[in-house]
Amino acid sequence: MSRYSAALSVLVIGAVGALLILQRTWIQASVAEMGLGTTHVSFTGSSLVPVAATGAWIATACIPALLATKGSIRRVIGGLIVLAGALIIGGVIGFLLSDSTQRAAKGHAADAVVSMSTSLWWIALALAGALVIVAGLAVVKYADRWRELSAEQSAGAPRELSDWEALNAGLDPTAESSESGTDSVGNQP
Repeated sequence: MSRYSAALSVLVIGAVGALLILQRTWIQASVAEMGLGTTHVSFTGSSLVPVAATGAWIATACIPALLATKGSIRRVIGGLIVLAGALIIGGVIGFLLSDSTQRAAKGHAADAVVSMSTSLWWIALALAGALVIVAGLAVVKYADRWRELSAEQSAGAPRELSDWEALNAGLDPTAESSESGTDSVGNQP
């Protein structure tokens, strides 16, 4: 596996993995509401860590840009991928340092939180962010050695003109060439 395909695979796994992890339920809580009893609420990762969701979307958007560019522009995209990974990990750190679980549950209801459970999806998100950073660093380091998409597509043998292309070029596709026994487009009669 080449470095290009390895970096691209790691980026896809990290970015798409982060998007999927952020859609999972991270917190489930039971909140006692005055006069209404207990209400069960749940919060997804993207609602608790929106900065990480932003980083995941940026990393995902860089995948086709990485395929379509070359050289120094690809290095800039690699830097953007590293920044996106840093946003993902920064979101996880912010989630761990803040008391977002209590604030999220209390923001739903003004009364007391009866019970709360927090999942460990933040660990998986941190790993996805690390994968995105590794892929971005690989792009920055090796971008000038990778071929671009258009060079791979145009590397084939020269093709013959179709009848319509011959007409657009001012050639008569029905006229035969006297030298080779082919018409002006190069087709055999």
